[in-house]
Amino acid sequence: VPAIYILQETITFHPNPNDDFFPRMNQNYPMGNAGAYHLGFFAALTIESDNILLDLNGKTLKQSNLHNIQQRFYANIELASAPFIPTQGPADFGSTIAIPKNIMIKNGTLGLSSHHGIHGNKMEKVIIQGLTINNFEVAAIALNGTNNSILDNINIEGTSLDIKVLSTYSSGRF
Repeated sequence: VPAIYILQETITFHPNPNDDFFPRMNQNYPMGNAGAYHLGFFAALTIESDNILLDLNGKTLKQSNLHNIQQRFYANIELASAPFIPTQGPADFGSTIAIPKNIMIKNGTLGLSSHHGIHGNKMEKVIIQGLTINNFEVAAIALNGTNNSILDNINIEGTSLDIKVLSTYSSGRF
């Protein structure tokens, strides 16, 4: 369904701290031994439908400090229903994936992230405009296999060097 979303306040993503930052069964996320969320919240926002405008409205979206430690692969915005295409990645994220077309993200800041500000695979017609991205650990924007996309007026302020755990922490946690 085409839609326009406008952020009304700054968001620090800190989901379900009393459940070790994992989705609860009553939250209706694809979980169990497989599914997009079985290793935790991989993004604050997922865009899974075509024809979406996300206006950050001058606000900031970022991962909380504690969630940053506990969820080591995370993007503030994921342009898909899962972080990996089927049969790829460190686990089974499901046999299908919704990949959007005709997306615009604009006008705000993407802050702290243990991986990406924006991440996606195989999208078409993505416009990213007027963003500041900072405090990420892997990449500001990773659009793997995108076609016909425009990045305009993006201010990338740098990676986070304040990494509190080793890369093996995720394996131990899971």
